Amino acid sequence: MAIGSRFTERKRMLREGIAWAIQQEGVPQRLAARIAFQLLVKFDSKDLGGVSTWRGIGQVLQDEIDRLQSSLGLVERQMVVALSVFET
Repeated sequence: MAIGSRFTERKRMLREGIAWAIQQEGVPQRLAARIAFQLLVKFDSKDLGGVSTWRGIGQVLQDEIDRLQSSLGLVERQMVVALSVFET
């Protein structure tokens, strides 16, 4: 059974909220979902901050996406892999 399927309803909703906030900064949905999942796995929910924190994460990720596109010419699929290397 995957870890994500053991999340409580509250954590599933939190994961969706984090992913949504990250996406609002232009981050691809797939990457936003992966990052949100990792945050919930690696940190206690009370330490995750709020929407402004999550949007800040999205801004940093979008800056990295822009840099990877311009300097290395990576496509979205490659960036999702490159930027989610801290996956468990």
